[in-house]
Amino acid sequence: KVFYEFALVIGSYKEHRNIKRNKYNIHRNCILLQLIFSYFNLEPHSTCSWDSVTIFNGGSPGSPIIGQYCGNTSPGTIQSGSNKLAVVFLADHSVSLGGFTASWSADSSGELTMTK
Repeated sequence: KVFYEFALVIGSYKEHRNIKRNKYNIHRNCILLQLIFSYFNLEPHSTCSWDSVTIFNGGSPGSPIIGQYCGNTSPGTIQSGSNKLAVVFLADHSVSLGGFTASWSADSSGELTMTK
């Protein structure tokens, strides 16, 4: 039974559209995210059924799962495959350990331009 649930969506997206002389231009800044865990200590379980952090590659818990983590083995650095990550933390009421600390950063090193 879940006692505590926390969900967070991090992400960024920029788009600029111009319509010029029958041309449709889309200029996108390609933004990828890094989620960096500097501390991780949750209740251990072989299937992470009690306390866990689940990371999704997208803006909702319906997005593809990158991984589900528990115990004291840190996920380390997670790289997104899109411009959003969803992080869901679940905890039951029985054992409370140290929790986790994570930071995130965005990298917009690429650009995509489409012309029709």
